[in-house]
Amino acid sequence: MQLPKRHREELREQSVVHDNYITQDKIDRLKANLDYMINTERPEVLAEVQRTREMGDLSENAGYQISKARLRSIDAKTMSIQDRIKQAIVIEEGAGSGTIRIGSTVKLEFNGQTVTYQILGSQESSPLKGKISHLSPLGRELIGHVAGDVVTIEAPNGPINYLIIAVS
Repeated sequence: MQLPKRHREELREQSVVHDNYITQDKIDRLKANLDYMINTERPEVLAEVQRTREMGDLSENAGYQISKARLRSIDAKTMSIQDRIKQAIVIEEGAGSGTIRIGSTVKLEFNGQTVTYQILGSQESSPLKGKISHLSPLGRELIGHVAGDVVTIEAPNGPINYLIIAVS
């Protein structure tokens, strides 16, 4: 049975951008995590549920309630990871034709500084590690450009010009 949704909830779901771009490395890590949860963690929690079930009255058995909650949590995480893997769009790394796209590594110059970013999906973005999302303001502007182009980003303190030095 499907529960009715409030109007605001429907509007929120429409505004959410589902970004399923993931590198093969991330998919491999998700599969390893899923394997651990299914083959190691879940059997341990199932054994704990069975052990606490045998302690008597289930309505007042806190250990049983806690172990059941852990089992539900593991099952929910497992389903979430399986869904992410199923809907994943694998990012091909590299520039291909020299045009910036998702998976490209870009060397930029701005304000006398040189930085290098890899453009990935939002699930893997980490600007401090040199990984930005294709949905970020800079990532969105860079897509489709080539080396030698200048991209301008509007910042609170004024526009910032980025010179694209190299695309790989």
